[in-house]
Amino acid sequence: MPTLVEGLILVGYCLVMPLAFAACLVWTIREFRQSSQLALAGVSTQGQIIGRRTSRITRGRSYFVSYRFLINATISNQQVVTSEQEVNPNHYNQLEVDRPVEITYLPYAPQVSRLAGSNLDNTGRLRAIFYSLLLGLTWLALFVTILRSVIH
Repeated sequence: MPTLVEGLILVGYCLVMPLAFAACLVWTIREFRQSSQLALAGVSTQGQIIGRRTSRITRGRSYFVSYRFLINATISNQQVVTSEQEVNPNHYNQLEVDRPVEITYLPYAPQVSRLAGSNLDNTGRLRAIFYSLLLGLTWLALFVTILRSVIH
């Protein structure tokens, strides 16, 4: 029979891990949905890299570039859109500040945009898939182990 502490850990584990998995799954679905929307209805334009940053996470580093582009290209009705995207390290090193880049954005939601053409980079989507699979498999393996120990 499990102790009170073991029972609390089990309950916490059974609540936290599925929620974390669900969050990663939502992240993955959102990435795929935006990619498919951009492929179907996206508009290409020229933009410019305006910044770069890195972020240290537990076992590695993430690389991000910021870019801006103009929409509604009439002089009296221009809107500047700024966005940030995660990229792989090699791409990060190539994308210097002030470099022109191709951007694809949704005309009805210009805040949804991605680097495009020769600058296409799916690092964010790949990270979402990786974390979803990792959390799902870890939760399943540990859940089965815990159930076996509780049942026997």
